[in-house]
Amino acid sequence: MDMRTQIIDKSVVVSAIEGNVEIVLADGSSRPLQKGEILQPGAKLTIADDAKLALSPYDDTPAQNSPTGSESVEPGQPQAGASPEGAPSDIAALQESILQGVDPTQNFEASAAGGAPAAGGGGGIGGVAGASGNGGFVTIDRTGDATIAAAGFDTTYDTAAVINANQAEDLILENQLDDLGEAVVTLEDTQVSGNLLDNSTNPDGPAAASVVSFDWGINIGVPAGVAATITGVGTLIINPDGSYTFTPAPNYDGAVPSINYQVTDGQDTVTSTLVISITPVDEEVGIEGLALEGGEVLVSDANLADGSTPDTVALTQGGAFTFNAPDGVQTLAVGAIQLISNGTVAALPLSIETPLGNSLQITAITYDPVTGNGRVSYSYTLVDNEAHQQPAFDLQLGESLTVSLTDDDGDTTSATLDIVIQDDVPTQSVGLVEEANFSGLSVSLDETVGKGDSYNGSDVNDGYISDDVEGALAQATTAITGGLLSLFTSSGSYGADGEGSTNGSFSFVGIGEEGVATNLSATNGGAITLNAVSATELQGVDGDGDVVFSIKIVAVDGVSQLQTTQFEALSHGNTGLFDESLSLLLSGQNSLGLQYSVTRVDGDGDSVTDSATVSLVAGERSVFSFD
Repeated sequence: MDMRTQIIDKSVVVSAIEGNVEIVLADGSSRPLQKGEILQPGAKLTIADDAKLALSPYDDTPAQNSPTGSESVEPGQPQAGASPEGAPSDIAALQESILQGVDPTQNFEASAAGGAPAAGGGGGIGGVAGASGNGGFVTIDRTGDATIAAAGFDTTYDTAAVINANQAEDLILENQLDDLGEAVVTLEDTQVSGNLLDNSTNPDGPAAASVVSFDWGINIGVPAGVAATITGVGTLIINPDGSYTFTPAPNYDGAVPSINYQVTDGQDTVTSTLVISITPVDEEVGIEGLALEGGEVLVSDANLADGSTPDTVALTQGGAFTFNAPDGVQTLAVGAIQLISNGTVAALPLSIETPLGNSLQITAITYDPVTGNGRVSYSYTLVDNEAHQQPAFDLQLGESLTVSLTDDDGDTTSATLDIVIQDDVPTQSVGLVEEANFSGLSVSLDETVGKGDSYNGSDVNDGYISDDVEGALAQATTAITGGLLSLFTSSGSYGADGEGSTNGSFSFVGIGEEGVATNLSATNGGAITLNAVSATELQGVDGDGDVVFSIKIVAVDGVSQLQTTQFEALSHGNTGLFDESLSLLLSGQNSLGLQYSVTRVDGDGDSVTDSATVSLVAGERSVFSFD
């Protein structure tokens, strides 16, 4: 860095320094110049090219009441008396001038005889007392044993102009640092950033303006670059370069304490204020977890103590729903029961009697007033069976409880807590008796009318039992003990809805509306088709439309039996046999069965039906034969 030399010729005070300025001491060393320091005439300074220096006049003139006629030394200058070493005063003055860095050619008059300036002479140039006003170059030779260095002045360096007293006031620099406050507005839940030094003024340094620290609410003296937080309000960070970021706490829309921050330029410090305002945003409220398909709770009458499958634990089912009110919860209610009121959670547990007389328990409520989020846990207990409507298995019977939510600024929403109560339908099971005597179903008819059969030579006498009846060739009825019902089993339950009714019935199955062809043929009418006249009667009809035989389910002595009646003769095929037996068979894969069906109806009208079937004709097997 380039330096220039400055010589002081008047007594002055250092009022301001900017940059590198040093004072040269008598031993040739130097030290930094200090603000407020008094400089005497002849003081030598070295000043950096980019440095600035302001000096103010300094007056040390004696008071006016000094004795008359006394010699007074010019202010700020050394006296021109003998030197401490006893040297003549002109030599001492010359040496002092050299030591102070004053150009002796400017302050002393050359003397051919080596004379000294006249004592008390005027001039005062360079602040050296007794100096002549004529400039010149003086060389001091060695005299006697004393050696005085040859005196000259090196003028090869440029010397800055001397600052005189008249110029000093114009050169005084007052530090300029200013920073205006800021005010910003942000939306709720929206971060805001900026720079606090955008409107600062700092034309003269000495350093660039920067933020040192800031105070915010309970956070005092926070260093720049360190984040500060006020719980429930937000987080703020201000960096040394003035950049800042404020992040509001979730859902907070209240007042933000003002921020005082300190700005410095390395010399002065000023304090400014940042004001942040949050504009509320109207946020919607919501309820989740109450729109489940099929309802939130599913219970069944069957699990009641008198139900078909008692289970005390299964009678109570639980669940949960969540809610969100960023602007704060004014009320949260289930039915008429308030769970939260003005942000305060009700004491638990809460029990609510439902419209059907069952019990809803509120088991837990969590609520964060900062975020507005919460959760409600509940359990529902089925107390008694309910009156269900048809159809038999009601999935829609139940009850609903309204859940309503209102926030602090009046927004509201609602949902329903739906409970589905399944009906306890009756049960019914029908089967075949494993050890039943199914041979009792077999019947054989003899179309012979009279007291006995006629046999050909090769016929087997199978014994004749007259089955003649009026109006028919033959008729046979089963005689199963207990009737057809003894062949089947039946069991079931009415369930929690109480006793209703149970009805059983027999029917023929396997014969469709168009009938089924058989292997039999009438002697006068041809092939026979088996038709279903009703659920309990079958008829064998020939090609002429005549009924050849019938099979019926009939009641005998209060129990059901099978009854077969033959009206026309059958073609037996082999004319050589007079007593040939023919079994009733069906064409293709068709079959004939006897079915027993039971329907059970409970107290509220739910019904259930089950059935079992015993085979009568299938393939080559048949319980019906004709002689």
